Amino acid sequence: YRDARGEIVAVLGLTRDITERKEAVAAREDTLATLQLCIDSVPALIHIVAPAERYRLANRHCVGRPGRPR
Repeated sequence: YRDARGEIVAVLGLTRDITERKEAVAAREDTLATLQLCIDSVPALIHIVAPAERYRLANRHCVGRPGRPR
């Protein structure tokens, strides 16, 4: 904030602790990595499709097949 002469008289700041959010994101990534490792070890085609036919997850046996995720 500035006074009538234009000099700074106050500064306002805002901080937010995002530790919990960062930890939740890291936990989710770890879980997805573990799931990917598990489904990659199965000798079959495994994929998860979300609404609008969007691939969310696929194992290594699906990758590169025609009509399958890359």
